[in-house]
Amino acid sequence: MEIIIQLFFFKTINSRRNRDKILSITRVDGTTSNEPEGIQHIVIHHFQSILGNSSSYAQYRYRELHNFSWRQLSDEQVLHLSIPITEDEIKRASFSIHSNKAP
Repeated sequence: MEIIIQLFFFKTINSRRNRDKILSITRVDGTTSNEPEGIQHIVIHHFQSILGNSSSYAQYRYRELHNFSWRQLSDEQVLHLSIPITEDEIKRASFSIHSNKAP
């Protein structure tokens, strides 16, 4: 019986592994790649073209933040933000997180 359970377990794992694999990918120009290295290159190139490299993204974010219309905090807001956080507040916040979320 134990062997049957192990076979079922390994068959399930292999089935999921095969289902989650990208076996081929088609480029924008219509050509297809079936090689793992080619697939990896295409995916990396795709996301680099969308997201750019880290320095161009950082420059974009800096410009976005620099052009943002910042509102001055009131004295009351500054005071509220400077009040120390208690252990009880941390505990309440941690325990209020939904059970399917990591704290």
